[in-house]
Amino acid sequence: MILSFAILCIQAAGSSEPNAGEMETISAHDILKDIRSGNLEPIDGAIINGSLDLRNLKDPIRGDIKITNSIINGPVNFAGKTFEGQVDFSGTTFNDEVTLFDTQKNDNKPLYTIFEKKVHLVDTHFIKDADFKYVQFDGGNSFDRISFDGKALFNYAKFSNGADFDDAQFKDIAFYTGVIFSNASTILHNSCFEKHALFTLCGFWIARCHQ
Repeated sequence: MILSFAILCIQAAGSSEPNAGEMETISAHDILKDIRSGNLEPIDGAIINGSLDLRNLKDPIRGDIKITNSIINGPVNFAGKTFEGQVDFSGTTFNDEVTLFDTQKNDNKPLYTIFEKKVHLVDTHFIKDADFKYVQFDGGNSFDRISFDGKALFNYAKFSNGADFDDAQFKDIAFYTGVIFSNASTILHNSCFEKHALFTLCGFWIARCHQ
């Protein structure tokens, strides 16, 4: 496994935010019903209002989830869920907090999130903190040009097929403590870390810097 790492602060060319004036509006409640039934049709160019909280849905989550080039105006919580299908939020802006790790209130039992297939977060924009702690990415991923305005928390996450963060933008602190990168290259070419990036106790073999 190779970690290919460059810290270069540049603007991502060609990226753009979704234009809200040209979008249909969809209730998060309706999306949750479709996810529960495993029949969520691909959504592209929509405004989604409400909390997209999957914690009360039966596990595992079956079927693909594809919500692209959209705006989500509400908190998102996938903690404790296993996703059997592909997950694609490419080009989507999350205007509230995104949580993929939590603990049960009654006994503090950890709730881990597992993605069995590929996760696409190309050109995805997180306005507030995004919590990916302990997330298990089993099927590969693509995070090209992903951007975080708030904290990016990947502590103890596991990338079974490497990770691709080309041209990623981190405006606040990025936490990668204890992350395991295995089986493939991990790429951060032209990534911009405007504050601290913590890679302590990470499980990778070779670090290769590109200037």
